[in-house]
Amino acid sequence: MPDEKARESIFNIHSRNLNIEGEVKFKTLVNLTEGATGADIKAICTEAGMFAIRKNKEVIVKDDFIEAVNKVMSKMRDNAGQSRLYS
Repeated sequence: MPDEKARESIFNIHSRNLNIEGEVKFKTLVNLTEGATGADIKAICTEAGMFAIRKNKEVIVKDDFIEAVNKVMSKMRDNAGQSRLYS
């Protein structure tokens, strides 16, 4: 699993072409994504854009990222619980 520095780099890579408004502190997002893979972080960035689109906005804001983190990380936790169920 990527450490904090790696997760921050992955957020920077996957968000560099996004239309972000205001200040998004990736350090905060890194702290919320312990155990996330690079694919999970890419999904978070994509989902943040989808949240903005659903709100008919042309820019992504911090709250869109927070909602995306909550959605992706909750799915991760759900999937981890299911995999232990059948072990």
